[in-house]
Amino acid sequence: MQQRNISDEEISDQTVYSTANWSVLLPKKPINTYHLMILANRHEAIQFTSLDDKELLELKLMVKLLIESFESAGVLLNGYNLFSNNGTYEIGQHLGRFHQHIFVRTQNEAESPYDIMATNRHWFEMGSSQWVDRLSELRSIFNS
Repeated sequence: MQQRNISDEEISDQTVYSTANWSVLLPKKPINTYHLMILANRHEAIQFTSLDDKELLELKLMVKLLIESFESAGVLLNGYNLFSNNGTYEIGQHLGRFHQHIFVRTQNEAESPYDIMATNRHWFEMGSSQWVDRLSELRSIFNS
């Protein structure tokens, strides 16, 4: 399988918040209402174990910031799920560098994101009006 690095344009189009080391993206096909992806900006950071101490600390702080931002915006949380993708395309990755998915779980969610993934469904796709509306909403939450 040929490796494809996500382009800077794709990152920019999907980014809702960023720092020097991390970009928070709304995935092209989110699984649930508040599914985000935290992408390492350093292309050489392919696995969790490739992250340096500063990147690891900033990843923890990024997750904390995201959760606190949702709470400040009035999203009623039950918790969140984190999972990371480590490795290259040979293991089925869609991105060739480390990224952490976060599923923010709300009190009124109708269905678990894991049930949605098991049936290969998505909430909406990049470019749809719902995706554009969600991108705008998330940018306003994290950049206020």
